[in-house]
Amino acid sequence: MNLLEDLIELIKRELTAEGSQFTPPESGDDLVGFLGRYYEYRARSIDRCKRKVLVSNELKASSKWVTHQAALLNLKKLVEDGSDLRPYQTKRIEDFDEGDYLFSDWSIHHLHLGPHTKGNDYAARTGDLLFATMLRDRSHFISVMNHHSFSELELLEIIEANWPDYIDNFTLHRVVKVEKVLTSSDIAKLRKAHINPVIQLRSGRVLTGPGGGVRTSGLRSWSMDDAARTAHILRQAEELIRADESRIRSDLNVDHSAKIYLFSIDKHRVIVTAEGSDNHYELPISTR
Repeated sequence: MNLLEDLIELIKRELTAEGSQFTPPESGDDLVGFLGRYYEYRARSIDRCKRKVLVSNELKASSKWVTHQAALLNLKKLVEDGSDLRPYQTKRIEDFDEGDYLFSDWSIHHLHLGPHTKGNDYAARTGDLLFATMLRDRSHFISVMNHHSFSELELLEIIEANWPDYIDNFTLHRVVKVEKVLTSSDIAKLRKAHINPVIQLRSGRVLTGPGGGVRTSGLRSWSMDDAARTAHILRQAEELIRADESRIRSDLNVDHSAKIYLFSIDKHRVIVTAEGSDNHYELPISTR
């Protein structure tokens, strides 16, 4: 019985059914790392839910707002309606093995501003991009910049000027200053080296990246945390099964030769079944 291996098999089937391109783990590979990559892959796709849109003063006052007003208002409506934003995201969103350092570091998405015509998977690609957050209940339209702006510190400066409360949770309140104030170019170099920088803004605020940053592997830290938590939960489930295996097998209506395996997992429960069984057994999730 290895419930983590079972979960990876479920994920592989899901990705295959979707037509996603991915490198499946081989025997001996780090399964928790693969699971972290899967969570990161899912996190890069913007969930479909209605969000209140907040537009920065800097964007509203910029020439880019005038130039791209129709496209921006269209995106604003799509976000407010909870419509599918995937057509406006990067085409690399389809690549399971591709990371997004801007998203991992600062939780900022970039969206294309071209029209999306029926029959096309993606909107027309544009040189200018909308940089925005996509939180559960709201979206911050930060700025329109070009493809060379993924490490642009002005994005964080605009967030602080308009929504300082948003970055309070990432602010190092006891740190007065840093030894070296980083530039946007410094940020880009550190990201390539998988180093998470501490940033000092013009106001003196010192913060870590609002996206949690990346591990030395290049995978998003929060996704790896989720993967480690899931692996821990599955190990706990295995312990519960072994501690009460006879009764669980009786409930599943199988003998001791039938393999017990994972059927599904969600935030509240782990559900297992067994070979030759039409029954399922629920195990409570503990986060201790």
